[in-house]
Amino acid sequence: SLDLLFMVDTTGSMGDELKFLQAELADVIRAVRETLQISVRVSVNFYRDTEDEYLVRSFPFTADLEEVQGQLSAQYSDGGGDYPEAVHTALDDAVNLHDWDENSVKLVFFVADAPAHAEASVKASMKDSLSVAAAKGIRIIPVASSGVDTSCEELFRSFAILTGGTYVFLTNDSGIGGDHLEATVGEHEVEKLNELMIRVIGDYYQGK
Repeated sequence: SLDLLFMVDTTGSMGDELKFLQAELADVIRAVRETLQISVRVSVNFYRDTEDEYLVRSFPFTADLEEVQGQLSAQYSDGGGDYPEAVHTALDDAVNLHDWDENSVKLVFFVADAPAHAEASVKASMKDSLSVAAAKGIRIIPVASSGVDTSCEELFRSFAILTGGTYVFLTNDSGIGGDHLEATVGEHEVEKLNELMIRVIGDYYQGK
């Protein structure tokens, strides 16, 4: 089976990315189910920062796609203000506060455009969460959105490297959000995001 978790930054700068997921995610899940002929549980979750309406808005895994779409459709982007967001709190919630099926393929799509805060306690929290994720076989797939700078790219790439995930980034080809950083990953192939998500999920499920 497949446990698929989405952790999405919903601060004010993430409006276009949130709208994309609200429009496309259900079709992505249906395509994965039909292509791989597997059972899929999905959890959609959202985070902002201190002083905002919430830090993390979390939902449990469910196989009910209509329930997932309802949770996703109810969200809107707001808050933020400064550049760093509560990345460490979101990461802790995704890894430690969800009922992951021990026998499933476990993937987290971490959709964000800002780095974590710089305090030592934040760095320690992220290190602990990444260690637990690696031990549980939870692969983190950051989706770097518009507004990402090189420090944020470095952080998100480390999430992928330390958990066996894949670093995914939006480009100006997407038409989603504002201007996008020219990624430092070297040669890369540009794909439509929904098609890329289906491919990446399939690759991990099939052990490629």
